[in-house]
Amino acid sequence: MAEVKVCHEPNGHTMTLWFGRPEAEYRCGDTGEEMVLMKDRKGWVSGFERLNYRGNGRLGR
Repeated sequence: MAEVKVCHEPNGHTMTLWFGRPEAEYRCGDTGEEMVLMKDRKGWVSGFERLNYRGNGRLGR
């Protein structure tokens, strides 16, 4: 099973999800819809960052 890492930055209003190792990121690009995709060297999506994320305060519960 793949490992998923979640990072919520309340001050910056972002939430980042990684599918596997964050250090595998090679390239990233904005989708134009407040979402940034991170890709590895093979072009596979290895994570994404949601911009302007306002959580409900219940993340991780």
